[in-house]
Amino acid sequence: MDHCIHVILGQRVWYLSRTQLENDMFCSTDDLAQAFNERGFTKYLHVDFDSAVEDYTKALELKKSPIFYYNRGLIHYRLGEQPSP
Repeated sequence: MDHCIHVILGQRVWYLSRTQLENDMFCSTDDLAQAFNERGFTKYLHVDFDSAVEDYTKALELKKSPIFYYNRGLIHYRLGEQPSP
């Protein structure tokens, strides 16, 4: 099943499938990155760490942001994972 995400831009809210997001049908790259980051955070709060890491990684593919790296790193820290040298 294709998961949906809401994207808030100004006063408008869109409910988009992952396919639509990846095809950049409605949003700028920065907005899409932020949407994936926010969805990742929601998944983090629901202790769905694997899916959250996927969303943070997708956000990072779209935009290199220290916040996205931090959020993804926080999950690895919570899981007790150490970065490889």
